[in-house]
Amino acid sequence: MKRTKKIIIIAIAIAVLLLIGKIIIDASRNLPGEFDSSNLAIAEVIRGDLKVTVSGNGQAEFSEKKEIFTHASGEISRVNVADGDYVIKGDVMAEMDLSDIISAKEDEIKQLKNKIDIQNLNVKEQARNLDDIRNTKESITVTSPYSGILSELTVRVGDNMQTDQRFGAINDNSKVKITLPFDKNKITTLESGHRVYVYLIDFLDKDVKTLGEVVSITNSQDGGQVIADVEVVLDGKEGFEAGANASFSVLAHDTVVPPLRTGKIEWIDSHTLISSERGRVKEVLVEQGDEISKGDAICVLENKNIDLDIEKAQYALEGAQLELDILNEQLNRLKEELEDLIADSLIEAPINGVVSNLFIEEGDDIKAGTSIAVVSSDSELVIPVEIDELDIAEVKEGLPAEITLDALGRQIFEGTVDKIAIEGINKWGVGSFEVVIRLSESDSKRIKPGMSANVEIIVSEKADTLLLPIEAVRKIDDLYMVNLKRTELTESPNAVPSAADNMVPIKVGLASASYVEILEGLSEGDEVIITGQGPNYDYMMPGFYVE
Repeated sequence: MKRTKKIIIIAIAIAVLLLIGKIIIDASRNLPGEFDSSNLAIAEVIRGDLKVTVSGNGQAEFSEKKEIFTHASGEISRVNVADGDYVIKGDVMAEMDLSDIISAKEDEIKQLKNKIDIQNLNVKEQARNLDDIRNTKESITVTSPYSGILSELTVRVGDNMQTDQRFGAINDNSKVKITLPFDKNKITTLESGHRVYVYLIDFLDKDVKTLGEVVSITNSQDGGQVIADVEVVLDGKEGFEAGANASFSVLAHDTVVPPLRTGKIEWIDSHTLISSERGRVKEVLVEQGDEISKGDAICVLENKNIDLDIEKAQYALEGAQLELDILNEQLNRLKEELEDLIADSLIEAPINGVVSNLFIEEGDDIKAGTSIAVVSSDSELVIPVEIDELDIAEVKEGLPAEITLDALGRQIFEGTVDKIAIEGINKWGVGSFEVVIRLSESDSKRIKPGMSANVEIIVSEKADTLLLPIEAVRKIDDLYMVNLKRTELTESPNAVPSAADNMVPIKVGLASASYVEILEGLSEGDEVIITGQGPNYDYMMPGFYVE
Protein backbone atom coordinates (compact mmCIF):
# COMPACT_ATOMS: atom_id res chain seq x y z
CA MET A 1 0.00 0.00 0.00
CA LYS A 2 2.76 2.39 0.91
CA ARG A 3 4.70 1.44 -2.22
CA THR A 4 1.69 2.14 -4.44
CA LYS A 5 1.17 5.49 -2.76
CA LYS A 6 4.83 6.38 -3.26
CA ILE A 7 4.68 5.49 -6.94
CA ILE A 8 1.60 7.74 -7.38
CA ILE A 9 3.36 10.65 -5.66
CA ILE A 10 6.42 10.26 -7.90
CA ALA A 11 4.19 10.17 -11.03
CA ILE A 12 2.44 13.35 -9.97
CA ALA A 13 5.77 15.06 -9.36
CA ILE A 14 7.04 14.07 -12.81
CA ALA A 15 3.83 15.37 -14.39
CA VAL A 16 4.21 18.66 -12.57
CA LEU A 17 7.82 18.99 -13.72
CA LEU A 18 6.80 18.29 -17.32
CA LEU A 19 4.06 20.96 -17.10
CA ILE A 20 6.47 23.49 -15.68
CA GLY A 21 8.97 22.74 -18.47
CA LYS A 22 6.32 23.25 -21.13
CA ILE A 23 5.33 26.57 -19.59
CA ILE A 24 8.98 27.70 -19.55
CA ILE A 25 9.46 26.68 -23.20
CA ASP A 26 6.26 28.47 -24.25
CA ALA A 27 7.29 31.53 -22.29
CA SER A 28 10.71 31.59 -23.92
CA ARG A 29 9.13 31.50 -27.35
CA ASN A 30 7.08 34.57 -26.52
CA LEU A 31 9.86 36.76 -25.20
CA PRO A 32 9.91 40.32 -26.56
CA GLY A 33 11.10 40.38 -30.17
CA GLU A 34 9.91 36.86 -31.04
CA PHE A 35 6.84 35.92 -33.01
CA ASP A 36 4.49 33.19 -33.94
CA SER A 37 5.56 31.85 -37.34
CA SER A 38 1.91 31.53 -38.33
CA ASN A 39 1.72 35.37 -38.37
CA LEU A 40 4.92 35.86 -40.39
CA ALA A 41 4.96 38.75 -43.05
CA ILE A 42 7.91 40.01 -45.06
CA ALA A 43 8.65 43.63 -46.20
CA GLU A 44 11.42 44.41 -48.70
CA VAL A 45 13.60 47.53 -48.66
CA ILE A 46 12.99 49.31 -51.96
CA ARG A 47 14.23 52.50 -53.66
CA GLY A 48 11.73 55.19 -54.56
CA ASP A 49 10.42 58.73 -54.00
CA LEU A 50 8.95 59.84 -50.68
CA LYS A 51 6.57 62.73 -50.10
CA VAL A 52 5.53 63.95 -46.68
CA THR A 53 2.23 65.79 -46.85
CA VAL A 54 -0.33 67.51 -44.67
CA SER A 55 -3.89 67.22 -45.89
CA GLY A 56 -7.07 69.20 -45.64
CA ASN A 57 -10.41 69.73 -47.36
CA GLY A 58 -12.07 72.91 -48.57
CA GLN A 59 -13.99 74.66 -51.31
CA ALA A 60 -12.64 76.79 -54.15
CA GLU A 61 -13.50 80.48 -53.97
CA PHE A 62 -12.46 83.78 -55.52
CA SER A 63 -9.02 84.94 -54.38
CA GLU A 64 -10.24 88.48 -53.65
CA LYS A 65 -13.64 89.94 -52.91
CA LYS A 66 -14.36 93.60 -52.39
CA GLU A 67 -17.64 94.71 -50.88
CA ILE A 68 -18.54 98.19 -52.08
CA PHE A 69 -20.03 100.72 -49.67
CA THR A 70 -21.36 104.20 -50.37
CA HIS A 71 -19.45 107.07 -48.73
CA ALA A 72 -22.22 109.66 -49.00
CA SER A 73 -25.99 109.85 -48.80
CA GLY A 74 -27.96 110.64 -51.93
CA GLU A 75 -30.07 109.40 -54.81
CA ILE A 76 -28.74 106.86 -57.28
CA SER A 77 -28.96 108.69 -60.61
CA ARG A 78 -27.50 105.97 -62.81
CA VAL A 79 -26.55 102.27 -62.64
CA ASN A 80 -24.09 101.10 -65.29
CA VAL A 81 -23.67 97.39 -64.40
CA ALA A 82 -25.65 94.27 -63.59
CA ASP A 83 -24.91 91.06 -61.69
CA GLY A 84 -22.44 88.95 -63.64
CA ASP A 85 -20.85 91.86 -65.52
CA TYR A 86 -17.07 91.98 -65.68
CA VAL A 87 -15.59 95.33 -64.63
CA ILE A 88 -12.12 96.87 -64.75
CA LYS A 89 -10.70 98.69 -61.74
CA GLY A 90 -11.86 102.32 -61.95
CA ASP A 91 -14.97 101.61 -64.05
CA VAL A 92 -17.93 103.73 -62.90
CA MET A 93 -20.47 101.18 -61.71
CA ALA A 94 -23.06 103.71 -60.54
CA GLU A 95 -23.52 107.45 -60.00
CA MET A 96 -25.07 109.43 -57.13
CA ASP A 97 -26.68 112.85 -57.44
CA LEU A 98 -24.67 115.05 -55.05
CA SER A 99 -24.97 118.23 -57.13
CA ASP A 100 -26.55 120.32 -54.34
CA ILE A 101 -23.87 119.39 -51.83
CA ILE A 102 -21.11 119.92 -54.38
CA SER A 103 -22.49 123.34 -55.37
CA ALA A 104 -22.69 124.46 -51.73
CA LYS A 105 -19.11 123.35 -51.18
CA GLU A 106 -17.94 125.27 -54.27
CA ASP A 107 -19.64 128.44 -52.97
CA GLU A 108 -17.93 127.98 -49.62
CA ILE A 109 -14.56 127.68 -51.38
CA LYS A 110 -15.23 130.84 -53.42
CA GLN A 111 -16.05 132.88 -50.31
CA LEU A 112 -12.96 131.62 -48.54
CA LYS A 113 -10.79 132.56 -51.52
CA ASN A 114 -12.06 136.14 -51.27
CA LYS A 115 -11.10 136.22 -47.59
CA ILE A 116 -7.65 134.91 -48.49
CA ASP A 117 -7.18 137.65 -51.12
CA ILE A 118 -8.04 140.32 -48.54
CA GLN A 119 -5.77 138.73 -45.96
CA ASN A 120 -2.93 138.58 -48.50
CA LEU A 121 -3.22 142.34 -48.88
CA ASN A 122 -3.21 142.72 -45.12
CA VAL A 123 -0.02 140.65 -44.83
CA LYS A 124 1.67 142.76 -47.51
CA GLU A 125 0.60 145.95 -45.75
CA GLN A 126 1.93 144.70 -42.40
CA ALA A 127 5.21 143.69 -44.04
CA ARG A 128 5.55 147.10 -45.68
CA ASN A 129 4.77 148.79 -42.37
CA LEU A 130 7.49 146.75 -40.65
CA ASP A 131 10.00 147.74 -43.34
CA ASP A 132 9.06 151.39 -42.93
CA ILE A 133 9.55 151.25 -39.17
CA ARG A 134 12.90 149.49 -39.51
CA ASN A 135 14.02 152.26 -41.87
CA THR A 136 12.81 154.94 -39.48
CA LYS A 137 15.46 157.07 -37.73
CA GLU A 138 15.22 158.34 -34.18
CA SER A 139 15.32 161.98 -35.34
CA ILE A 140 14.28 163.08 -38.83
CA THR A 141 14.06 166.53 -40.48
CA VAL A 142 11.27 166.75 -43.03
CA THR A 143 12.21 169.06 -45.94
CA SER A 144 10.30 170.61 -48.80
CA PRO A 145 10.67 168.94 -52.23
CA TYR A 146 9.42 172.12 -53.99
CA SER A 147 9.86 175.88 -54.01
CA GLY A 148 6.91 178.21 -53.57
CA ILE A 149 4.30 179.42 -51.13
CA LEU A 150 3.36 177.08 -48.28
CA SER A 151 -0.35 177.37 -48.87
CA GLU A 152 -1.35 174.61 -46.43
CA LEU A 153 0.25 173.02 -43.34
CA THR A 154 -1.78 170.51 -41.26
CA VAL A 155 0.72 169.21 -38.70
CA ARG A 156 1.30 170.50 -35.21
CA VAL A 157 3.85 169.76 -32.49
CA GLY A 158 2.94 166.44 -30.81
CA ASP A 159 1.15 164.97 -33.82
CA ASN A 160 2.09 161.43 -34.95
CA MET A 161 2.97 161.60 -38.63
CA GLN A 162 2.70 158.38 -40.63
CA THR A 163 4.38 157.32 -43.82
CA ASP A 164 2.47 158.48 -46.95
CA GLN A 165 0.48 161.00 -44.87
CA ARG A 166 -0.57 164.28 -46.58
CA PHE A 167 0.48 167.22 -44.37
CA GLY A 168 0.35 170.30 -46.61
CA ALA A 169 0.61 171.96 -50.02
CA ILE A 170 3.11 174.26 -51.78
CA ASN A 171 2.17 176.53 -54.66
CA ASP A 172 4.77 177.48 -57.27
CA ASN A 173 4.89 181.30 -57.19
CA SER A 174 7.33 181.71 -60.05
CA LYS A 175 4.42 181.99 -62.48
CA VAL A 176 0.74 182.89 -61.94
CA LYS A 177 -2.24 183.23 -64.23
CA ILE A 178 -5.50 185.09 -64.61
CA THR A 179 -8.43 184.25 -66.90
CA LEU A 180 -11.03 186.90 -67.90
CA PRO A 181 -14.11 186.79 -70.19
CA PHE A 182 -14.41 189.03 -73.34
CA ASP A 183 -16.98 189.56 -76.03
CA LYS A 184 -15.81 187.17 -78.74
CA ASN A 185 -16.97 189.41 -81.57
CA LYS A 186 -14.79 192.27 -80.34
CA ILE A 187 -11.49 190.40 -80.11
CA THR A 188 -11.47 188.29 -83.25
CA THR A 189 -7.97 189.51 -84.09
CA LEU A 190 -6.50 188.55 -80.69
CA GLU A 191 -4.11 185.62 -80.78
CA SER A 192 -1.97 183.66 -78.31
CA GLY A 193 1.38 185.31 -77.72
CA HIS A 194 -0.01 188.85 -77.53
CA ARG A 195 1.29 190.70 -74.53
CA VAL A 196 -0.95 192.69 -72.16
CA TYR A 197 -0.65 194.65 -68.94
CA VAL A 198 -2.23 193.14 -65.85
CA TYR A 199 -3.40 195.69 -63.19
CA LEU A 200 -4.07 195.11 -59.53
CA ILE A 201 -7.61 196.37 -58.89
CA ASP A 202 -6.84 197.30 -55.32
CA PHE A 203 -3.97 199.57 -56.46
CA LEU A 204 -5.39 201.24 -59.57
CA ASP A 205 -4.61 204.62 -58.18
CA LYS A 206 -0.99 203.67 -57.95
CA ASP A 207 -0.93 202.15 -61.42
CA VAL A 208 0.52 198.82 -60.18
CA LYS A 209 0.83 196.65 -63.26
CA THR A 210 2.99 193.96 -64.83
CA LEU A 211 3.36 192.53 -68.31
CA GLY A 212 1.74 189.21 -69.13
CA GLU A 213 1.29 186.96 -72.17
CA VAL A 214 -1.89 185.49 -73.68
CA VAL A 215 -1.52 181.70 -73.62
CA SER A 216 -5.00 180.52 -74.59
CA ILE A 217 -8.39 181.72 -75.87
CA THR A 218 -11.34 179.45 -75.12
CA ASN A 219 -14.83 180.03 -76.46
CA SER A 220 -17.94 179.49 -74.34
CA GLN A 221 -21.62 180.46 -74.38
CA ASP A 222 -23.31 182.74 -71.87
CA GLY A 223 -26.96 182.93 -72.78
CA GLY A 224 -27.05 184.25 -76.32
CA GLN A 225 -23.62 185.83 -76.14
CA VAL A 226 -20.43 184.14 -77.35
CA ILE A 227 -17.74 184.53 -74.74
CA ALA A 228 -13.99 184.22 -75.23
CA ASP A 229 -12.09 183.26 -72.04
CA VAL A 230 -8.59 184.70 -72.36
CA GLU A 231 -5.89 183.23 -70.11
CA VAL A 232 -2.78 185.30 -69.38
CA VAL A 233 0.38 184.06 -67.65
CA LEU A 234 2.65 186.50 -65.79
CA ASP A 235 5.63 186.38 -63.50
CA GLY A 236 4.82 185.87 -59.83
CA LYS A 237 6.05 188.67 -57.63
CA GLU A 238 4.97 190.74 -54.69
CA GLY A 239 1.35 191.72 -54.96
CA PHE A 240 0.71 189.49 -57.93
CA GLU A 241 -0.14 186.45 -55.88
CA ALA A 242 -2.98 183.96 -55.91
CA GLY A 243 -6.18 185.56 -54.67
CA ALA A 244 -5.31 189.14 -55.69
CA ASN A 245 -8.02 191.04 -57.60
CA ALA A 246 -6.75 191.94 -61.09
CA SER A 247 -7.79 192.86 -64.59
CA PHE A 248 -6.38 193.42 -68.06
CA SER A 249 -7.58 194.80 -71.40
CA VAL A 250 -6.59 193.64 -74.89
CA LEU A 251 -5.89 195.46 -78.11
CA ALA A 252 -7.99 194.27 -81.04
CA HIS A 253 -8.95 196.01 -84.30
CA ASP A 254 -6.79 198.92 -83.09
CA THR A 255 -9.19 199.28 -80.18
CA VAL A 256 -8.62 198.62 -76.46
CA VAL A 257 -11.27 196.10 -75.40
CA PRO A 258 -12.00 195.77 -71.66
CA PRO A 259 -13.11 192.43 -70.09
CA LEU A 260 -16.71 191.67 -69.25
CA ARG A 261 -15.67 191.41 -65.59
CA THR A 262 -12.53 191.35 -63.44
CA GLY A 263 -11.05 188.24 -61.80
CA LYS A 264 -8.49 186.84 -59.38
CA ILE A 265 -4.92 185.72 -59.90
CA GLU A 266 -4.44 181.89 -59.55
CA TRP A 267 -1.52 179.59 -58.99
CA ILE A 268 -0.42 177.58 -62.01
CA ASP A 269 1.25 174.70 -60.15
CA SER A 270 0.27 173.35 -56.70
CA HIS A 271 2.12 170.43 -55.04
CA THR A 272 0.79 168.20 -52.24
CA LEU A 273 3.22 167.43 -49.44
CA ILE A 274 3.35 163.66 -48.61
CA SER A 275 5.45 162.33 -45.75
CA SER A 276 8.05 159.69 -46.55
CA GLU A 277 8.89 159.26 -42.87
CA ARG A 278 7.02 158.46 -39.68
CA GLY A 279 7.32 159.74 -36.14
CA ARG A 280 6.12 162.22 -33.56
CA VAL A 281 6.32 165.89 -34.58
CA LYS A 282 8.89 167.45 -32.28
CA GLU A 283 9.15 170.92 -33.92
CA VAL A 284 7.46 172.86 -36.76
CA LEU A 285 9.91 175.27 -38.46
CA VAL A 286 7.61 177.17 -40.89
CA GLU A 287 4.16 178.68 -40.97
CA GLN A 288 1.38 178.50 -43.50
CA GLY A 289 1.81 181.24 -46.11
CA ASP A 290 5.60 181.31 -45.90
CA GLU A 291 7.58 181.35 -49.10
CA ILE A 292 10.03 178.48 -49.02
CA SER A 293 12.61 176.97 -51.32
CA LYS A 294 13.27 173.40 -52.27
CA GLY A 295 15.19 171.71 -49.44
CA ASP A 296 14.02 174.08 -46.68
CA ALA A 297 13.17 172.32 -43.39
CA ILE A 298 9.46 172.11 -42.57
CA CYS A 299 9.40 170.09 -39.34
CA VAL A 300 11.41 167.68 -37.16
CA LEU A 301 10.17 164.17 -36.23
CA GLU A 302 11.37 161.97 -33.38
CA ASN A 303 11.00 158.20 -32.67
CA LYS A 304 11.96 157.43 -29.10
CA ASN A 305 10.20 154.02 -29.04
CA ILE A 306 11.45 152.71 -32.35
CA ASP A 307 12.42 149.25 -30.91
CA LEU A 308 8.99 148.83 -29.36
CA ASP A 309 7.36 149.92 -32.60
CA ILE A 310 9.39 147.32 -34.52
CA GLU A 311 8.35 144.59 -32.08
CA LYS A 312 4.69 145.55 -32.36
CA ALA A 313 4.93 145.59 -36.14
CA GLN A 314 6.53 142.13 -36.12
CA TYR A 315 3.72 140.77 -33.95
CA ALA A 316 1.16 142.35 -36.27
CA LEU A 317 2.82 140.76 -39.30
CA GLU A 318 3.08 137.35 -37.62
CA GLY A 319 -0.57 137.53 -36.60
CA ALA A 320 -1.64 138.44 -40.11
CA GLN A 321 0.48 135.63 -41.57
CA LEU A 322 -0.91 133.12 -39.07
CA GLU A 323 -4.45 134.06 -39.97
CA LEU A 324 -3.56 133.69 -43.65
CA ASP A 325 -2.07 130.23 -42.99
CA ILE A 326 -5.24 129.18 -41.16
CA LEU A 327 -7.39 130.36 -44.06
CA ASN A 328 -5.20 128.46 -46.53
CA GLU A 329 -5.49 125.30 -44.45
CA GLN A 330 -9.25 125.70 -44.42
CA LEU A 331 -9.18 126.15 -48.19
CA ASN A 332 -7.11 123.00 -48.69
CA ARG A 333 -9.47 121.05 -46.46
CA LEU A 334 -12.50 122.31 -48.38
CA LYS A 335 -10.85 121.39 -51.68
CA GLU A 336 -10.20 117.88 -50.38
CA GLU A 337 -13.80 117.62 -49.22
CA LEU A 338 -14.95 118.75 -52.66
CA GLU A 339 -12.73 116.17 -54.34
CA ASP A 340 -14.09 113.49 -51.99
CA LEU A 341 -17.67 114.51 -52.80
CA ILE A 342 -17.01 114.31 -56.52
CA ALA A 343 -15.32 110.93 -56.02
CA ASP A 344 -18.18 109.74 -53.80
CA SER A 345 -20.68 110.63 -56.50
CA LEU A 346 -18.94 108.12 -58.82
CA ILE A 347 -19.06 104.58 -57.43
CA GLU A 348 -16.07 102.87 -59.04
CA ALA A 349 -14.92 99.26 -59.25
CA PRO A 350 -12.13 98.71 -56.69
CA ILE A 351 -10.59 95.75 -58.58
CA ASN A 352 -10.93 93.82 -61.82
CA GLY A 353 -13.61 91.18 -61.44
CA VAL A 354 -17.20 90.03 -61.63
CA VAL A 355 -20.12 91.97 -60.13
CA SER A 356 -22.46 90.19 -57.74
CA ASN A 357 -25.00 91.06 -55.03
CA LEU A 358 -25.97 94.32 -56.74
CA PHE A 359 -28.55 95.90 -54.45
CA ILE A 360 -29.32 99.27 -56.09
CA GLU A 361 -31.52 100.66 -58.84
CA GLU A 362 -31.83 104.10 -60.37
CA GLY A 363 -33.84 106.41 -58.14
CA ASP A 364 -32.96 104.63 -54.89
CA ASP A 365 -32.24 106.92 -51.93
CA ILE A 366 -29.11 105.49 -50.32
CA LYS A 367 -27.52 106.30 -46.97
CA ALA A 368 -23.77 106.56 -46.47
CA GLY A 369 -22.19 103.24 -45.52
CA THR A 370 -24.71 101.11 -47.44
CA SER A 371 -23.37 97.94 -49.10
CA ILE A 372 -24.41 98.09 -52.75
CA ALA A 373 -22.41 95.33 -54.53
CA VAL A 374 -19.52 92.88 -54.41
CA VAL A 375 -16.73 92.63 -56.99
CA SER A 376 -14.83 89.32 -57.02
CA SER A 377 -11.50 88.86 -58.76
CA ASP A 378 -11.68 85.90 -61.15
CA SER A 379 -8.02 85.94 -62.17
CA GLU A 380 -7.10 83.34 -59.53
CA LEU A 381 -9.00 81.04 -57.17
CA VAL A 382 -8.02 79.98 -53.67
CA ILE A 383 -8.94 77.04 -51.44
CA PRO A 384 -9.03 77.67 -47.68
CA VAL A 385 -8.38 74.47 -45.69
CA GLU A 386 -8.08 73.73 -41.97
CA ILE A 387 -4.81 72.14 -40.84
CA ASP A 388 -4.47 70.33 -37.50
CA GLU A 389 -2.49 72.15 -34.83
CA LEU A 390 -0.08 69.20 -34.64
CA ASP A 391 0.92 69.70 -38.28
CA ILE A 392 0.77 73.49 -38.70
CA ALA A 393 4.38 74.05 -37.57
CA GLU A 394 5.62 72.30 -40.72
CA VAL A 395 3.48 74.37 -43.10
CA LYS A 396 5.21 77.41 -44.60
CA GLU A 397 4.10 80.01 -47.13
CA GLY A 398 5.25 79.11 -50.62
CA LEU A 399 5.09 75.32 -50.14
CA PRO A 400 3.62 73.40 -53.11
CA ALA A 401 0.30 71.61 -52.85
CA GLU A 402 -1.54 68.99 -54.90
CA ILE A 403 -5.27 69.44 -55.32
CA THR A 404 -7.90 66.99 -56.47
CA LEU A 405 -11.57 67.68 -57.08
CA ASP A 406 -14.30 65.05 -57.30
CA ALA A 407 -16.10 67.16 -59.91
CA LEU A 408 -13.08 66.97 -62.25
CA GLY A 409 -12.33 63.26 -62.19
CA ARG A 410 -9.63 63.29 -59.54
CA GLN A 411 -7.25 65.17 -61.83
CA ILE A 412 -4.32 66.65 -59.91
CA PHE A 413 -3.94 70.43 -59.93
CA GLU A 414 -1.04 72.40 -58.53
CA GLY A 415 -1.24 75.13 -55.93
CA THR A 416 0.86 77.08 -53.44
CA VAL A 417 0.46 77.94 -49.77
CA ASP A 418 -0.46 81.63 -49.91
CA LYS A 419 -1.49 82.53 -46.35
CA ILE A 420 -1.39 80.93 -42.90
CA ALA A 421 -3.71 82.18 -40.17
CA ILE A 422 -1.92 83.81 -37.26
CA GLU A 423 -4.54 82.63 -34.78
CA GLY A 424 -6.07 79.17 -34.63
CA ILE A 425 -9.65 78.12 -34.02
CA ASN A 426 -10.96 75.48 -31.66
CA LYS A 427 -13.80 73.14 -32.54
CA TRP A 428 -14.93 70.45 -30.09
CA GLY A 429 -11.60 70.64 -28.28
CA VAL A 430 -9.49 70.24 -31.44
CA GLY A 431 -7.30 73.13 -32.58
CA SER A 432 -6.73 73.98 -36.24
CA PHE A 433 -5.41 76.80 -38.42
CA GLU A 434 -6.76 78.09 -41.73
CA VAL A 435 -4.31 77.80 -44.60
CA VAL A 436 -5.11 79.39 -47.97
CA ILE A 437 -3.95 77.57 -51.10
CA ARG A 438 -3.68 79.68 -54.24
CA LEU A 439 -4.29 78.02 -57.61
CA SER A 440 -2.42 79.02 -60.74
CA GLU A 441 -4.16 81.37 -63.16
CA SER A 442 -4.49 78.65 -65.79
CA ASP A 443 -6.01 76.14 -63.35
CA SER A 444 -8.34 78.83 -62.02
CA LYS A 445 -9.97 78.99 -65.45
CA ARG A 446 -10.97 75.31 -65.22
CA ILE A 447 -12.24 75.28 -61.65
CA LYS A 448 -15.50 76.82 -60.53
CA PRO A 449 -15.96 78.60 -57.19
CA GLY A 450 -17.77 76.31 -54.75
CA MET A 451 -16.20 73.03 -55.94
CA SER A 452 -15.07 70.74 -53.11
CA ALA A 453 -11.36 70.01 -53.09
CA ASN A 454 -8.88 67.70 -51.34
CA VAL A 455 -5.52 69.35 -50.67
CA GLU A 456 -2.17 67.70 -49.96
CA ILE A 457 0.49 70.20 -48.88
CA ILE A 458 3.95 68.81 -49.60
CA VAL A 459 6.03 69.76 -46.58
CA SER A 460 9.04 67.53 -47.47
CA GLU A 461 10.06 65.16 -50.26
CA LYS A 462 12.98 62.97 -51.19
CA ALA A 463 13.71 61.36 -54.55
CA ASP A 464 15.41 58.00 -55.18
CA THR A 465 15.89 56.96 -51.56
CA LEU A 466 15.58 53.68 -49.58
CA LEU A 467 12.06 53.06 -48.29
CA LEU A 468 10.48 50.59 -45.89
CA PRO A 469 6.84 50.26 -44.81
CA ILE A 470 6.43 52.16 -41.59
CA GLU A 471 4.77 49.20 -39.77
CA ALA A 472 8.02 47.22 -40.11
CA VAL A 473 9.89 49.65 -37.84
CA ARG A 474 9.75 49.52 -34.07
CA LYS A 475 11.06 51.99 -31.52
CA ILE A 476 12.75 50.44 -28.49
CA ASP A 477 13.81 53.06 -26.01
CA ASP A 478 15.67 55.63 -28.15
CA LEU A 479 16.49 53.22 -30.99
CA TYR A 480 14.61 52.42 -34.17
CA MET A 481 14.79 48.64 -34.84
CA VAL A 482 13.72 46.17 -37.54
CA ASN A 483 13.46 42.39 -37.43
CA LEU A 484 15.80 41.45 -40.27
CA LYS A 485 15.07 38.16 -42.01
CA ARG A 486 18.18 35.93 -41.80
CA THR A 487 19.21 33.61 -44.62
CA GLU A 488 19.34 30.65 -42.17
CA LEU A 489 15.58 30.79 -41.84
CA THR A 490 15.22 29.39 -45.33
CA GLU A 491 17.37 26.36 -44.41
CA SER A 492 15.15 25.42 -41.48
CA PRO A 493 11.65 26.64 -42.10
CA ASN A 494 10.30 25.30 -38.84
CA ALA A 495 12.97 26.95 -36.74
CA VAL A 496 11.91 29.76 -34.44
CA PRO A 497 14.17 32.83 -34.89
CA SER A 498 15.53 34.57 -31.84
CA ALA A 499 14.66 38.23 -31.29
CA ALA A 500 18.09 38.94 -29.95
CA ASP A 501 19.70 37.57 -33.10
CA ASN A 502 17.30 39.25 -35.65
CA MET A 503 16.63 42.77 -34.29
CA VAL A 504 18.83 45.31 -36.14
CA PRO A 505 19.16 49.02 -35.28
CA ILE A 506 18.61 51.46 -38.17
CA LYS A 507 18.81 55.22 -38.80
CA VAL A 508 15.71 56.75 -40.35
CA GLY A 509 14.97 60.05 -42.10
CA LEU A 510 11.66 61.22 -43.54
CA ALA A 511 8.49 59.36 -42.68
CA SER A 512 5.08 59.52 -44.27
CA ALA A 513 1.88 57.78 -43.31
CA SER A 514 3.02 54.65 -45.21
CA TYR A 515 6.79 54.65 -45.57
CA VAL A 516 9.91 55.62 -43.70
CA GLU A 517 13.23 56.62 -45.25
CA ILE A 518 16.18 54.34 -44.36
CA LEU A 519 19.45 56.24 -43.98
CA GLU A 520 21.63 53.54 -42.39
CA GLY A 521 21.41 49.85 -41.34
CA LEU A 522 19.66 48.32 -44.38
CA SER A 523 20.33 47.94 -48.08
CA GLU A 524 18.08 47.78 -51.10
CA GLY A 525 16.56 44.28 -51.34
CA ASP A 526 16.89 43.44 -47.61
CA GLU A 527 13.82 41.72 -46.18
CA VAL A 528 12.32 42.62 -42.85
CA ILE A 529 9.91 40.47 -40.89
CA ILE A 530 6.57 42.01 -39.96
CA THR A 531 4.58 40.20 -37.32
CA GLY A 532 0.94 40.72 -36.53
CA GLN A 533 1.59 39.28 -33.07
CA GLY A 534 3.66 42.33 -32.33
CA PRO A 535 5.52 42.75 -29.13
CA ASN A 536 4.90 45.71 -26.87
CA TYR A 537 7.11 48.09 -28.90
CA ASP A 538 5.84 51.57 -29.70
CA TYR A 539 4.88 52.13 -33.33
CA MET A 540 6.68 55.16 -34.76
CA MET A 541 4.38 58.01 -35.65
CA PRO A 542 4.07 58.85 -39.34
CA GLY A 543 5.23 62.40 -40.03
CA PHE A 544 8.47 64.19 -40.77
CA TYR A 545 12.14 63.81 -40.03
CA VAL A 546 12.66 61.37 -37.18
CA GLU A 547 15.35 62.25 -34.68
